[in-house]
Amino acid sequence: MQPFHQRLSDESDEVRLRKIADTLPTYIAYVGPDLRYRMANRMYEQQFGLSSGQIVGRLVAEVVGPSFERVGRYLRAALAGETQRFETPMHTLDGVRHLEVSHIPDRDAEGRVVGVIVHGLDVTERLQAQEALRRSEDRLRMALDAASGVGAWDWDIVTDKVYADSGFAQLYSVDEEQARNGIRIAEFQRNIHPEDADRVASGIAAAMRTGERFREEYRLLQPDGSSRWVCAVGRCIFAVDGAPVRFPGVAFDITDRRRNEEIVRASEERLRIAVDTAKLGSWELDLTTEQILCSAQCKANYGVAPEDELTYDYFLQCVHPEDRESLQREVDRAVETGTDYRHEYRILWPDESVHWVIANGRTVRDREDRPTKMIGVTLDVTERHHAETALMQSEKLAAVGRLASSIAHEINNPLESVMNLLYLARLTAEDRDTRSYLDMADQELQRVAVIANQTLRFHKQSTRPVLSACEDLIGSVLTIYQGRLVNSSVRVEKRKRAQRPVLCFDGEIRQVLNNLFGNAIDAMPQGGRLLVRSRETTAWKSGERGLAITVADTGAGMSAATARRIFDPFFTTKGIGGTGLGLWVSQEIVARHRGSLRVRSRRAPGGAGTVFILFLPFDFLPPGPVAETASA
Repeated sequence: MQPFHQRLSDESDEVRLRKIADTLPTYIAYVGPDLRYRMANRMYEQQFGLSSGQIVGRLVAEVVGPSFERVGRYLRAALAGETQRFETPMHTLDGVRHLEVSHIPDRDAEGRVVGVIVHGLDVTERLQAQEALRRSEDRLRMALDAASGVGAWDWDIVTDKVYADSGFAQLYSVDEEQARNGIRIAEFQRNIHPEDADRVASGIAAAMRTGERFREEYRLLQPDGSSRWVCAVGRCIFAVDGAPVRFPGVAFDITDRRRNEEIVRASEERLRIAVDTAKLGSWELDLTTEQILCSAQCKANYGVAPEDELTYDYFLQCVHPEDRESLQREVDRAVETGTDYRHEYRILWPDESVHWVIANGRTVRDREDRPTKMIGVTLDVTERHHAETALMQSEKLAAVGRLASSIAHEINNPLESVMNLLYLARLTAEDRDTRSYLDMADQELQRVAVIANQTLRFHKQSTRPVLSACEDLIGSVLTIYQGRLVNSSVRVEKRKRAQRPVLCFDGEIRQVLNNLFGNAIDAMPQGGRLLVRSRETTAWKSGERGLAITVADTGAGMSAATARRIFDPFFTTKGIGGTGLGLWVSQEIVARHRGSLRVRSRRAPGGAGTVFILFLPFDFLPPGPVAETASA
């Protein structure tokens, strides 16, 4: 076997080998025992910017320059018969390049080393990529070490082993050393909450099927029985043939975040319930376009359907004409001065009902301090206004009642004296006509005395319920209306079947009957019949036994629309003479007695009229002691 340099003596072989060497993307050269070049390929020439003629015959030290200090000892070792493989930086025309070099001894037939075959591969880019990857991994490792509750994993799908760091092992309650060495994925999956396991498995399968990013939030069961929330993010890596081979990713603890989200969600739900219960609506007025963005409750406060738009002009039309000017003035003031806006006003709904609203707002300005919009809330306070007005009316009625009682009390003393004097006059009168006139005067005075006594009883406030006879309740109220009944040509027809007394606040029930009798008389200005009936009955809804009092008139009756609203506060058909509170207050009184007050009315020719049915349960038991009887 000839040495390599002798085999190159044939010119055709040399040309052929040279062409082969020139096509290879590696550095190839041949160095003799005198450390001079015998051959160098084109890649080698380009590396140092020299032609083959400038390299062949020269010492290696002259071509490679400062790099010979490292390369020389490997060449000498190869000339001594030892193959050398090493990586080294090399000073080249393009600067310092990193080469992976092999020095292979070339031997003759007797086995003597006669030269060195030099082979070099430029690995500069590979080493740079490896260094960049190392730095990236170091940064990731430091980030994972610094971040509490964060861990990384790499699932080798082919071997079904998951390699994970300590953070990931701690999250999943797995031994850290086993996680570093790789364990089956089932060891990690067994700690996933049973309610989340199927969803996580489906997400992994989808990522392995589609190549899309995997992201799931789920719970992990802890050794102490508690659970923690984690978010896992990863992506499947596929082989050239499309088969999934790896699945790396990270997982981090989101328990605190989920807990805070739940707190916020619960707080928002409580706020929503409070807002809905309070009928609190939110609004935003664009001062440029005058468009109003508002919540459904805000629209409801203004009598507007949720799907309808609300402009500022339409809003002003909804405001009561008497309140419109003051509202506009308050809005202008708030916009001009930057102070908070607060105003209470009335709204006219499409059904012509009046509702009270309190609006609060604040002006928002841009960077140039120009007002751009107002943001605020509205609160429906209609019921509060009704309650305040009803309280005032009730206080007025109570004051009138106290005054009437006082007057009745004061009348009784002189009335008793006059009746005594009449008695004495009758004893001494000798003329028959005179005695007749005195008898008539006595009868009228006795009637006045009865009215005075009934007035006192009517307005006397009960502090506890008493057993009251139905006849006494009805009779005491009808006595007061005796004059109006006669003057209005109203005939009273009574049918009393109830014998059992009812437990109630008798003063309040007299007030209810007073409203029913008064309304019935008002409904018959041209005269008619007032039917008052009582009976013991059973409430069909509750099954309770109780007293039913029916008050019917033969007046003109009510329309269905009127009948639907007669128990609404401030609804009246009597014009300026009515308060609209009588039946509303009556219904409240009956409700406190756990009773009911129902109405039927019709307007048919020849059969018009209105019927009220008052039901009071016998076993009404409010808090506090119970009196024995009304007369007690």
